[in-house]
Amino acid sequence: QDHIRGFLSIDDVPYRIPHEFAVGYFFNRQDWLSERGLSVPTTWEEMVEVGKEITDAENGVWATTDGLIKPALLYVYVAYLTAQAGGKVFEFDEGTAEALQFLYDMIHTHKIFPEEALNQDYTAQNNLYMGDKVGFMRQWPFFQGVAEGNEDWYAPEKMVISLPPAGPAGSKSWIGGWGFSVPTYAPNPDGARELIRYLTSKEVAPELAKQQGFLLTPRYSILEALADTGDELIAAMGLYADNDVFAPRAFHPRVAEAQTVVDDMASLFLTNQSSLSEVLEQGKQLIAALDQ
Repeated sequence: QDHIRGFLSIDDVPYRIPHEFAVGYFFNRQDWLSERGLSVPTTWEEMVEVGKEITDAENGVWATTDGLIKPALLYVYVAYLTAQAGGKVFEFDEGTAEALQFLYDMIHTHKIFPEEALNQDYTAQNNLYMGDKVGFMRQWPFFQGVAEGNEDWYAPEKMVISLPPAGPAGSKSWIGGWGFSVPTYAPNPDGARELIRYLTSKEVAPELAKQQGFLLTPRYSILEALADTGDELIAAMGLYADNDVFAPRAFHPRVAEAQTVVDDMASLFLTNQSSLSEVLEQGKQLIAALDQ
């Protein structure tokens, strides 16, 4: 697709070798839902409806959560919801506004998402899920391996991957993998290039993918090597591809600083320090300043 070619090349000359296919998958506790006669939510509205049936705040049980601590993790989830709203997160547009409002409502209005998540990382998020405190959540592919490694807790019905609940623009999840690159002032560029050639070879890349879900990419040599392993992430990748879930990662020339702007503005709104209109306007101004 055009956005993939643009992501990997300049003037049709490839310059980036992708080493991962990091996508936020939607994990759900199928066992919980079945016990309660509930279905996996397929839309934002259903997330709220099902979430209210699951949440038991007094006992620390929540419909959903994420790791939202700054820096960067809050941005990840806001960008995820913004993709589902059809927005461009660095433009602080209407889609970004819808995403921020939905997250705010899950936390403060519907109370199905713990406010404490604003101070939690992915380890805390995963521990809540594996501690039987969360019904469904978005998480990067590494969580599959983490959960399977928790042998006393793991069961396939606790880790069912389904399509992300659809927002106004549909069921979407952005691709987070950037790939290998050699910095301009790298002290040993030739050695770095040789290492990249080795890690991405047909012989080595499949072995790495077996060990780490982040390194599982839709590459023929990798998928062929793992075809008969029963890898849950391969099935999930196919499900998401068939349903046009994958969305491009938001781009900005000064991406780290732009992500910080989103982090800061989202935090102000979600902690009731600024209104939605204020953070949208200030966000636009701060992004514009980066472009000067």
